[in-house]
Amino acid sequence: AQTFPLPAALLEILSPVRAQWFRALLQFGNTGTATISYDVLATWTHLAWWFFLAVFAAVLSQALSREAKLPTWLLHFLFALAGLQAMYGIVQTLLPALGVLWDTQAATGQAYKGYARGTFISRNHFAAFLGLLWPVLLAYLLVLKSPRKMERILGDRERAQILVQKKAFGIFCLALVVLALFLSQSRGGILSAMLAFTLLSLFAGLQRKRVAIALTTCWIIMLGYVAVIGFEGLTSRFLHIDQGMAGRVELWKDGWKIVQDHPLTGTGLGTYPEASRAYQNAFGPERRAVHAHNDYLETAAELGLPAACVLIAGIWGLWCRRAFFLWRARATMDPDRLLLAAGSLAALGGYMLHGWVEFNNAIPANHLTAVTMAAFHFHITKQGIIFSSGKAALRKAF
Repeated sequence: AQTFPLPAALLEILSPVRAQWFRALLQFGNTGTATISYDVLATWTHLAWWFFLAVFAAVLSQALSREAKLPTWLLHFLFALAGLQAMYGIVQTLLPALGVLWDTQAATGQAYKGYARGTFISRNHFAAFLGLLWPVLLAYLLVLKSPRKMERILGDRERAQILVQKKAFGIFCLALVVLALFLSQSRGGILSAMLAFTLLSLFAGLQRKRVAIALTTCWIIMLGYVAVIGFEGLTSRFLHIDQGMAGRVELWKDGWKIVQDHPLTGTGLGTYPEASRAYQNAFGPERRAVHAHNDYLETAAELGLPAACVLIAGIWGLWCRRAFFLWRARATMDPDRLLLAAGSLAALGGYMLHGWVEFNNAIPANHLTAVTMAAFHFHITKQGIIFSSGKAALRKAF
């Protein structure tokens, strides 16, 4: 609707500031049509991306629904992906000259030189990506049984030892992921990860002891690396957290001015970089921020307050509903699937909290990973309920 041509009188009612800019452009010979969106092509492009995410979620959900057992293929893929990103990020810290191989923005590359950021340009987006993965990976490691228990169940000591080695390797990879997250020195990403772990501990219920033991092991491995690499930079960043917040507050003020001028219909989906040119005061003329560093504020600026409030309230309402459901299902749901459901929900909660200080949804990799986590959460929750119902039916029958 933001791309539909509108009569000038109607545009004046819906978005007076946009109508004012359109009249100014007519004086310079502009022959375009009056639309709510400041950039029709950008709006259609972003809408196509949203449509792709919806199709991807449907296809992934269908693929997962065909799995009678735990979808280990997806979890193994996430382990490999997170491990490779973490290793790349750690090497970037040890060899600051490495950077990101395809980073063509010299200024950005220098700004984040020496920080872990994997294949991402910004360390904050790298931290958000790892924050989406590590709670689920931790939950999966907890699902893997102990060697003695597996030997009793399988009756095969050799196979049980293979599973032990698999779990040990997983814990080592998870420790690398946590280390890379800290070496990114992203304060928002680290705090969000801690909140995600808190949520995982709460949802895990009786499994808290297992969660604490696994995470303690990861911390021991990570601290072993820290003893060699050092954490002086991270300590300094947290001690001077007010300096980083000052710049973000200025960006938020600029973004809020856009919302005030376009409260009903916004500037158009995906048009914040274009619209912000006329409002930015946070930096000098030589620098320009193309995002609000706040996903919620940027959404309000692009869609308008009514649509943004419905969207944001709907997403957070759904998350709270799932959290309440997991809390009630702790005693009846299959413990293994409860852990995985709690891990995925905690990861999504940390990601959405991080969105208050960052623009993670503007990064396709993070947006896609968040949708993947959501599809996995709904599948594993449904599977856990069916599994628990089946066990209850068997107990009743016998």
